[in-house]
This record gives sequence, C-alpha cells and structure tokens, in this order.
Amino acid sequence: MAVFITNTEAAAYLNNRFTGGATLTNAELYLGLTTASPTGTGSFTNEPTSAGSYARIAIGATGTTKCAVATALVITNGNGALTMATSSAAWSTGATNLTYWFIATSGTVGAGTMLYYGLLGSAISVNAANLAPSFATSQLSLTLQS
Repeated sequence: MAVFITNTEAAAYLNNRFTGGATLTNAELYLGLTTASPTGTGSFTNEPTSAGSYARIAIGATGTTKCAVATALVITNGNGALTMATSSAAWSTGATNLTYWFIATSGTVGAGTMLYYGLLGSAISVNAANLAPSFATSQLSLTLQS
C-alpha cells in the first residue's frame, strides 16, 4: 500500500530535518480506519464513532515491536498480526465500507494528530456484531513514495 504523509507531519519532518527543531517524537502511534480519504489535512470526519466497540489500536514506537525494522522505504507489521477490537454492532452506517487506514498520535477516537493515511487494499465491512478486522503479519506494508 502506498502511504501519504499529512501536511502536519510533513512540516514537522521538514522542520526537524532542516532546522534542527525537535518536532518529531517517539510516542506511541495508533492505527484507525475511515470510510473516505482523510486528505492531506488529516481529517477524522469519516472515522467511525466508538459505538459498536470501534477503537484505534496501538501499533508502534516507544519500544514496542509490532512493526519490523524498515527496509528502504517500506515498513510492515512484520512482528505480528494487528487485530482491531471485536465489534458489538456496525461501525459504519448501512453498507458503508471502511476504505482507508490512518496512523495518529492518540488512541482516542476523533482526537490527536493524523500523521499518515492510505487506501486499504480491500474495503472492510463491519456491518454487524462479532467482526474483528485484522491485518495478518506483514500484510500492512507501508511504502513511502519517493
């Protein structure tokens, strides 16, 4: 999957890289899902609410080992599967599928700063209870475009 960087993260990276500013941190990051593209502004508008037991999941940084060491411009969840909470009801209305993933700085739904996002390889339908979307080991592969 291609990964896109939001305007906020691009500015933080460029400031850190070229001006010596300490704008990048090694804080925990969280994976979430949306029903439409968050765009470069990193909008959480299309993220499901916490109804139905939707929740973001912690994926890395601060010494965790869910993601494998990056090679070239690619990082994966090479150290294990990433599984979302089991739904207690639908996460999106009607037949609206979850089509985008994102990485944010907060585990709270609708909060934090979105850093990266991308289109899922296949849409995910969580239209009932007892569904737990999962990315198998190395299935979530993020490739920065150069």
